[in-house]
Amino acid sequence: MKRTETMRRRRKSMLLACRLMALGIAAIGIGAGSRSVHGGSGGVHAENDRWSVEATAARDCKECPSSKSFQFCGLDKNSGRSSTFVVANMMKAVRALSLHKSKCLILGELTQSGDIATLYDLEARKTADEWYGYHFRLSPDGRYLAFVKFYPRFAPPESVSDVVLVYDLGRSATENRSTPQAGPEDAGIPVFPRYNAQSGTLEPGAGTDKFMAIPPLVWAGNELRFFVRDKDNTLLAVSVDLNGRVPGARVTVRAASAPMAARVAEGVIEPTLQAIDAKDGVKETFAVKQIMKR
Repeated sequence: MKRTETMRRRRKSMLLACRLMALGIAAIGIGAGSRSVHGGSGGVHAENDRWSVEATAARDCKECPSSKSFQFCGLDKNSGRSSTFVVANMMKAVRALSLHKSKCLILGELTQSGDIATLYDLEARKTADEWYGYHFRLSPDGRYLAFVKFYPRFAPPESVSDVVLVYDLGRSATENRSTPQAGPEDAGIPVFPRYNAQSGTLEPGAGTDKFMAIPPLVWAGNELRFFVRDKDNTLLAVSVDLNGRVPGARVTVRAASAPMAARVAEGVIEPTLQAIDAKDGVKETFAVKQIMKR
C-alpha cells in the first residue's frame, strides 16, 4: 500500500514536471503556429517495473507530415528522472501506448482505415522504428505486434492480397525486415500466406492464392489466430504458434467447419478463434522462414 502511494506521488510529480516542460516547448513552438489541441492524446498511459510513460499534449504543426505533433513524458522509476519526447511523423491521433522493457510502442491513426506504430527507445532517447499496417493486435506479454500489411490507397488490385505480419519488439528494426532498406510500409516478418512466410517477401506471388483477412486478429497466449478467405471465398482458420520466436514459428491452417463459419457470419469471431481445438481438421502446416535479401 505504501509503495503504491509512493508511485502515485511520483507519477503526479512526473506529470507536473512534464507539463511545465510542455509550456516551455509551446513557447518556442514545435513548428510555426503550433498550439495545444484537446483530445487525441491526453491521459493515454503505460507502465512497467521500471518505466512510466504518458501522452501529455497534441499540437498543430504546419511543418509536420501529419500537421500534428505529439508530446510524451517518461519517468525512469530507478532514478526518479523524467524527460519528454516528441513524435512528429504521419500519426494523426494517439490510440494506445505499451511498454516492452525500455521500448515504448505508440499506436496511432494513419488514415481512416490504416494505423501507424512508432517505437521509441527510452534509454537511447530516440525513435527506434516506425511502420504502417491494419488491425494492430499486441500479444498478452507485450512483445509481439500482429497486423496486416499496409497498402497505399491506390494500389493496383493485382498487387493486393492480405499478408499477416508479426513485429518482434525484442529484436532490432533490421531484424524485423526482410530487406535492410525496407521502409515503413514493409516492416514485420510475414507469417501468412505460406508463399510469403517461406519466401520472406511481402508481395503476393505470381499465380498464388489471394487472401482477405477477417479482423480481429486474436492472441491465445503466444499463439496468434485469425480467419481468412481465399479467392474461392473458402473460410480458413489460421494458428501461428510462435513458441518464443517469429522465424521458426509453426503455422497451422484449418478449413473452417460449418458451425465455425456460421458463428463468423454472425460476427462472433474472437470467441470462435479462442475455442479452436487441436482436433479440428488440419489442411496444412508449415514453418515461418526469414529470408534476408540484400
